[in-house]
Amino acid sequence: MDLARLCKSHQEKILDVFNTEDADIQYNQDESTKVNLIYCAAVLRTADLLHVTSERTPNVDFLLISPKNAYSRREWVKQRAVNCILPKQERDKDNNVDPNKEAHLFEVRAEFSDDDAYLHFNQYLDYAQKELIETNKICRDSSKRNNDKYTFPWDGIDRDKIRTIHFSAEKLRFELDKDNILKLLIGHTLYSNASVVFRELTQNAIDAVRLMTTGTKESSKVYEPKVSISWDSNKRELIVADNGVGMNEEVIRNYLFRVGVSNYHSEKFKKEHPDFHPISRFGIGILTCFMVSDEINITTCHHKENRVHLVKIRQLEGEYILRHDGPSSDIVDGKHGTTFSLKLRDDVSVKEEDIEQYLRKWIIIPRCKVTLSIDGREVSIGYRDIDEAMSSSLKKMGINVNDNLYHLAKYEQEGLSFRILMKKNTYLGNSSFYEDSNISSDENALIGCCVEGIKVIDETPGFDNRGLIAMIDCVGWNSPSTNVARDRLEEGHQLSDMYRFIYSSYLKECVEEGKKSKFTESSFSILRRASLSIDRLWHKNSSVELANTELFDEMLRKSPCIYVDNGENCNITDLDSLPDEIWTENSQIYSSAVNLAAELSSSNISPQKVIESLNKEAAREKKTIYADYHFRNHVDDLFLDMYQVDKIELASIGKSVSMHWKRDVNNWHMIMISNSRSYYSSRMFIQKRNSQVEFPKDGDFNVYVTNIGYFIDNTTPIANYLESLLDRKEDYTRRLVSLLSSEVEGCIVNNAYDDADFNRFFNKDSYYSRDILEKVDKDVFRKALQDTVFKKVDFGFLY
Repeated sequence: MDLARLCKSHQEKILDVFNTEDADIQYNQDESTKVNLIYCAAVLRTADLLHVTSERTPNVDFLLISPKNAYSRREWVKQRAVNCILPKQERDKDNNVDPNKEAHLFEVRAEFSDDDAYLHFNQYLDYAQKELIETNKICRDSSKRNNDKYTFPWDGIDRDKIRTIHFSAEKLRFELDKDNILKLLIGHTLYSNASVVFRELTQNAIDAVRLMTTGTKESSKVYEPKVSISWDSNKRELIVADNGVGMNEEVIRNYLFRVGVSNYHSEKFKKEHPDFHPISRFGIGILTCFMVSDEINITTCHHKENRVHLVKIRQLEGEYILRHDGPSSDIVDGKHGTTFSLKLRDDVSVKEEDIEQYLRKWIIIPRCKVTLSIDGREVSIGYRDIDEAMSSSLKKMGINVNDNLYHLAKYEQEGLSFRILMKKNTYLGNSSFYEDSNISSDENALIGCCVEGIKVIDETPGFDNRGLIAMIDCVGWNSPSTNVARDRLEEGHQLSDMYRFIYSSYLKECVEEGKKSKFTESSFSILRRASLSIDRLWHKNSSVELANTELFDEMLRKSPCIYVDNGENCNITDLDSLPDEIWTENSQIYSSAVNLAAELSSSNISPQKVIESLNKEAAREKKTIYADYHFRNHVDDLFLDMYQVDKIELASIGKSVSMHWKRDVNNWHMIMISNSRSYYSSRMFIQKRNSQVEFPKDGDFNVYVTNIGYFIDNTTPIANYLESLLDRKEDYTRRLVSLLSSEVEGCIVNNAYDDADFNRFFNKDSYYSRDILEKVDKDVFRKALQDTVFKKVDFGFLY
């Protein structure tokens, strides 16, 4: 049993295996059976710990095994470099060996040519030395307790005789100049505006009163959360005070004066307050004080204590004394909370009007009483909720959201409140997103995103500019995280979810407002109007620019804005819910039937039934058709990303080109034509080689002209040539083919190659023509056009 415990002590702490009695065990009457198990364990453990020499790694074995694993090979190389580990002889003052002095160090003799093995060996020796020191203490304590003669003198490792070949034994490491780093942090690195100190101190104070309100038992009593900011221009003194939870000595020492560490994000705090979501995140807010002041007093009293702590700071690089007898008169209501008092430097310019303007710009919904006093003149800062904030702000700019002309579209999701300003069309009765460049350019207009009521970004939610007038307030753990300077939102699932909510709200508003016309309209007309509004959100040439087009498209695919004609009636659906196979109908008669259905008040009449009722000869077998497409809208762009044509049918009666579309097929290269001559479509579809497309059996056609674009089959020389260019897969390839497609379109329109038109195309004095001349063999391109006999189907959709 004891032997097993000795083995166990190889891997576990000695005192985890043995107790104090194990230092004095005798198995029978014979005194020779007396044993000190603790000492035995110490000797065996140390012998094993230092058995890392070349005798464990013979050359023959190394050559035979030839370890390939990187870790295994490094261990072999490391130990092969160690010649021996011996007790280091002690020396006298003349550096002579002193036999009367007991050795207490182990000396390592080694020679390393591999720097990686050297570093890892030194790390191992660090571990071994800690073990020796711990074992030494255990044995000394045991010997003292039992008054025995067992001594374990070893307490260190000498490395002076470890040699290195072709590299320096001295280890290099990065060192940070603390004082300069702090100066950089409070300079232009994080904060470019000294007035940010007002925001940082105020939002920290708001966090403290929010925690007092929601996270303490005291909040059940009569408690009015307060934050006060005061500026005395004569004394040049700024005071920010709150009656929040306050700080105890632990928080002051471990968090207030440790830059980059926030109490709110400590494991202890999160365990005690799992539902509290702070505005503060990085623990660097105090640094902003040094941007404007070298004289800072912090007075604080924790809500569970009676002591008032006081810290006086006179320079950034200095040391500070924490007093426990601070004046309670500096605490709001004299009970609990924190007060920052800053004497601003003479070189810091402060305009009284700017203080109020700055606070009003960022402190939007504090959810507590916030007051600003400037030389005795007191005003309130912030609003009760997002509705009051936007209504009051817009009223100052001449917009009354409670009249018949304007209103706020309201959307709510857990932790997210979103508002959009809408303006009514007095003729139609519905509303649209309101844009006003004068308001958007006014930095005081409440446009942007708030986290816990504090504005973080100044752009329209979901966009990279201030085109639309809208605001979102995020509270709780669904809020996106902010960057260090708190002027951007960080990537993460919270930000993505916020964008999804914002974009779905915009899209829902597009569709819902389309239904509010005072005239009785068909669903066709409503969706057409919705498509225009959606394109206004997406289009790059409009006054708005999406922050995340991928997530906007994701939500657009889920938005009910597509009409599907099944031959009996029409149904509204979304892109993601479309069947895997669907048709489009390219004909004047079908387009006219769609337009007629759009003008009728009936909301679900089928254009196919309209055609059947007017002309039975033109009626065909009923199909599931994407009815009201235009292929100039962004919804249709997404459709083309998801579907491709695998079958084309022609009908002489009604002059139609019917196209069967299928998900997840790859039959065509879609190219956007540069400077297209078509008003309706600027796309060219080039059939890929070896693709499976079923073409009409009647007629010998190779080009199909539709309001979707030009479809060119792969039997034509020009299609093969363009695909050979696309095979290059260079950065310029698609732009190059896009430019050449303009000349191909000219040949399709003219039914043949035109040499004069070709020369004009290449003689254009532009960057594009120079680019083409560099990348294209003109003679090969000309021959491909000349060899192509353009046999097109064109029922006059494009011209």
